[in-house]
Amino acid sequence: MRILECQKEVIGTLLNPSKRSATERKRAYLFVAVYIVSFIAFCCHLLHFISGWIALLFVQMAQMIITIIYSFSIYDYGDKQTSAMECERTCNPLLDVYLVVRIFQIVQAVWLGSYLSTFFFVSAFIFFIWRLRKGGQYVDATSLWRDLKKHEVESYINLAMDIALIGAVLITMIFSIISKYD
Repeated sequence: MRILECQKEVIGTLLNPSKRSATERKRAYLFVAVYIVSFIAFCCHLLHFISGWIALLFVQMAQMIITIIYSFSIYDYGDKQTSAMECERTCNPLLDVYLVVRIFQIVQAVWLGSYLSTFFFVSAFIFFIWRLRKGGQYVDATSLWRDLKKHEVESYINLAMDIALIGAVLITMIFSIISKYD
């Protein structure tokens, strides 16, 4: 339900950008950019088999950029460059975008017919949901100063997982293309 509420805020921000803060506008534009990239990726599947794989790789790179922005936001708070409230308002929507993009990736991998990529993305999704349930991902402004190291470690785990997935997608893409045209 949190994602649906966030989408409602995004639509309200896009309809009346002058009534919203700069952070809310940036968050809304990020959601729109993610949806546009995902739509383009789905259109690439219709063009050619290889373009579908390249689109999957680009979406994974966009996923990694979201993780880097999340990590930098946590780091900026630790460096006393942003307030706890600003850090919370930046990081929590990024996690929602992260979940939405991961679901798009699972659908893309299924559409490509790659069981291995589907397994990688479903495993990463389940691991991320498990860590969300454990309570280490979403930022709370009232306790961020106490949990800063935990959030930094969680952001590094996300980053390592995304880098590993880029490598896995590259290897799977190469072998899939070779097996298709061999």
